[in-house]
Amino acid sequence: MTGTYFNGTKAVGLLEGLQRCLLVHWCNTKLQREVTFVLLVTTALSGLVFTSNWAASISAHISSLDTKRDCGNQAQTVKMAMFGINSQTDSQFDSKNSSQLTSNFGLSAIPDTTEDPALNEEPTWEASYNATVYYEEKRKTSCYPPMKQVHCFTEPVDEKEFKEKDCQKRLPQVIIAGVRKCGTGTLVRFLNMHPNVAVTTREIHYFDNRYDQSMEWYLNKMQYSTPLQVPTEKTPTYFFRPYDAPQKILKALSKDVKIIVILCDPIRRAVSEYLQFFRVYNKTDINIPYFPKYLAQTFEESVIDEFNEIRVYNEIVEAGIYVKYVLRWMEYFPSKQLLYIDGEKFKVDPAAELRRVEKFVSLKPFFRREHFFLDPTKGFYCLKYPGKSCMNKSKGRAHPDIDQQVLKALCMYYTPYDKALESTLKRKFLWVGNC
Repeated sequence: MTGTYFNGTKAVGLLEGLQRCLLVHWCNTKLQREVTFVLLVTTALSGLVFTSNWAASISAHISSLDTKRDCGNQAQTVKMAMFGINSQTDSQFDSKNSSQLTSNFGLSAIPDTTEDPALNEEPTWEASYNATVYYEEKRKTSCYPPMKQVHCFTEPVDEKEFKEKDCQKRLPQVIIAGVRKCGTGTLVRFLNMHPNVAVTTREIHYFDNRYDQSMEWYLNKMQYSTPLQVPTEKTPTYFFRPYDAPQKILKALSKDVKIIVILCDPIRRAVSEYLQFFRVYNKTDINIPYFPKYLAQTFEESVIDEFNEIRVYNEIVEAGIYVKYVLRWMEYFPSKQLLYIDGEKFKVDPAAELRRVEKFVSLKPFFRREHFFLDPTKGFYCLKYPGKSCMNKSKGRAHPDIDQQVLKALCMYYTPYDKALESTLKRKFLWVGNC
């Protein structure tokens, strides 16, 4: 592969220009994949991310493109503009080149980040360790009677109490937008423990599958909440589809709405999603492409084609290229309104990641490590405070043994995207670099 210097003024329109062509079905997808991959790898190797100025330069160039011309020709022209300046081998792409990119081409270097020490501090709120106080607090803040299964919503409180608490169905202030099969269901169950959170337990899918419905329909799907709670919705496909989900959310909700996304090992995620959808279909249906998913008799056949190449356009695979979706959300939301949780860390230390959520949403610190216990059979954490509760039996199902060569191929495929993800978000993820 060839590493490259590129000029911020000339290197414009690559991702967004190609995406525009793709949306109108003119795009040479193989070329799009090639140049996108090169760009992301270059970004990852140099430890750089895009700035708003560079994004503005891209937008300006897109406006000047003649989108009625053949997309492949346009993409080739953009690629030549980007990579025809000063090409060299990867071995020559070093920190000196990185500095030159930083100073000349509208990019900014990634600083090292450290973990917030406050995330390791145990909360002092009495409700977090005294069950009696907890239920009193829950009674005060919730529109539903406090139950041992505190993540569940039953019938609301009586009419008098309902009115006194100003219980209403409110539009979400927080959306858990993804990623499917990375632990969003567990996150919802745990968050609903917090006295000041009301997460809708059923996925609404308004901004992807049901956008033709009215806002009144959407509002009616929310849980009742009080002014003391943060109404929250969870639909784990918003993160990667539809393409305009961020715009739709901004248009429909407050400009201050916050987005939470839990990311996990994309290979583990792909296997888990395959198993979930494999169970849904009869064996006679498995070999029929389920657009945008393709399911075969085995996971290996589902992700590797007859030419021994990865099925990169199978959604089971493509949904794990997190960085391209992160860049899309960054285009519409400031960083202060986006939180990305490490799903692998959430599996082994849920309290720490939940404290990250509390800080992000400005909630009173509540979660303690003693609230959880490890299920020795399934290998994931359950609640033990204020009452014992685990996810249902379908969660944590055993994964089959996967061919090691397939796992290696997938790991090598995802690694440059994962490195670019870390550079873009300025943080490390536990699964990256484990090929």
